[in-house]
Amino acid sequence: MPTIDANGANIWYDVQGKGEPVVAIGGMALVSNQFDFCTPHLANKAQVINFDLRGVGKSRPIPKLNYTDYADQADDVIAVMDDMGLEKAHIWAAACSHIAVRFAAAYPERTASLIFFPWYSPKQTINHVFDAGVELSYAFDSMEQWAKIIATAFTAEDRQQKLLDWEVPKIIENLDPEMFRIHWRSMKECNRRCDLEQIKAPTLLLMGDAGVAGNEANQRELARVS
Repeated sequence: MPTIDANGANIWYDVQGKGEPVVAIGGMALVSNQFDFCTPHLANKAQVINFDLRGVGKSRPIPKLNYTDYADQADDVIAVMDDMGLEKAHIWAAACSHIAVRFAAAYPERTASLIFFPWYSPKQTINHVFDAGVELSYAFDSMEQWAKIIATAFTAEDRQQKLLDWEVPKIIENLDPEMFRIHWRSMKECNRRCDLEQIKAPTLLLMGDAGVAGNEANQRELARVS
């Protein structure tokens, strides 16, 4: 599980399995843990690369760099691929899909395919939840209260306790209040719709017909991507 110096930051990454490389980009709080349950299955057929975003999880300390357009984070993916000697990889992104969109637009020659959520631009439907997290992080100097909200707000009632038991400790371990505020301040202003037309790789947009991945605001993004 190497750690590399990339663009002024320390980046930790992990490799499991053999086959075509898949770089997994998790959200700003769970980072590599976002893929804990699917990596063992995917590693049966592919080489799965998980990494922690700069300043989060095992990729610490917090770097003093610009987070405005997430170009640095896209270049972090390049740094991991270069360290492994990978010319091209499949990119699979979750809640930080703006990084994957930025990467695929900037590095088409290194993107085998792209899988992502429609979270590459500000979402008014969730802004209030993250804004509340900022206030809680100042009030308690901890991510625990916000983690409990995240674990339940977007989860079916019958699964909430499982996420409280698993997700909350992961978020607290990975994300300190300062890094959360840096990430959210940037994500709230980050709109990578301008990159969509530059994507040349085969693309799969992960959608649903219910919940946070299937509400009307996200459904409208289908037209933008297609």
